[in-house]
Amino acid sequence: MNVVGIIAEYNPMHNGHIYHIKEAKELTNADFVIVIMSGSFTEQGNISVIDKFTKAKIAIENGADMVIELPTIYATSSAENFAYGAVNILNSLGIVTHIAFGAEAQNICDLEKIANTYLEHQDEIIYKTKEYTKLGINSGEAYTKALTNVMSIENNTEYLTLPNNILGIEYIKALTRLKSQIKPVLVQRLNSNHNDQELANTSEYASSTSIRNVLVDTTLDKCEKLNKVSNSIPQNTYEYFQNSKCLSNEDLWQSLKYEILKLNIAGLKEIQEVTEGLENKLYKQALECNSYTQYIFSIKSKRYTLSKIKRICLYILLGITKEKYARLKSINYARILKVKENSKELLTHITNNATNT
Repeated sequence: MNVVGIIAEYNPMHNGHIYHIKEAKELTNADFVIVIMSGSFTEQGNISVIDKFTKAKIAIENGADMVIELPTIYATSSAENFAYGAVNILNSLGIVTHIAFGAEAQNICDLEKIANTYLEHQDEIIYKTKEYTKLGINSGEAYTKALTNVMSIENNTEYLTLPNNILGIEYIKALTRLKSQIKPVLVQRLNSNHNDQELANTSEYASSTSIRNVLVDTTLDKCEKLNKVSNSIPQNTYEYFQNSKCLSNEDLWQSLKYEILKLNIAGLKEIQEVTEGLENKLYKQALECNSYTQYIFSIKSKRYTLSKIKRICLYILLGITKEKYARLKSINYARILKVKENSKELLTHITNNATNT
């Protein structure tokens, strides 16, 4: 029996995701597809535009056999921890034979080479990354610079900077660390990049980011929004937005501001990922800003990316301190959100084969 695992956010589910599921099944000759999916919050620090139970239902209707929630502690983490948490769950199920991920790269061997280089020179790369961050370079760029330095490549860093390639490398690293027998499989990404901001009206394949940007655009009415995204999303995603409000990070602003002021500077210092006196700016700007967007851009700097700031905002809202993050980081459960009616035999296979980690 072949079972392919897919790690996703589906924020929201679009045609590219459906293509990914179909290609993953075909490439691996899979009998079943298990999706590990971010729930209410995502890796880039965003609130999910659709609730996790509806997302799971939409995924099942578009080709998945089972949807498992990626715990928030991993779903809102950096790429490395996001990937490790998801791969660890898939590995622990005991029945997954492949992991299929979308990437901009054309050859999985290139990603495997980078992943192996990191694991072979981890201490050196971590040291160089810290040295670069001391110079004011943000952690993502510092990591890329350190890795390219170790690999002695100067002109071609594309594989290290494109978002899906980054996650693909992290999935491979996680599989190696876990000594997993699961085989990684690359699905070539079509037309759009993960972080494309603009949506072409006629595009069948568009990024989740560009679709979200249309759905939360306050200058458009609901009909205009749906017309713009209709070619890029499946019918059930379309129908959801016909009848429901699209959630956005702006909806979090009042609650976020309250939590920041309640925590004060001393409490903010204990929040996960808050370092180097950032708590002072987090508190000061909360007093001066009038919206979520204004707030995150007032804190963004060369050292602190928007994704990092947005993740910190979620940690503040959810009360995730450094101590709590360290304690919750080890998980040994898989929360199933939805199973296809005619795929329930997966439950028996998991029960008979799953291991604790």
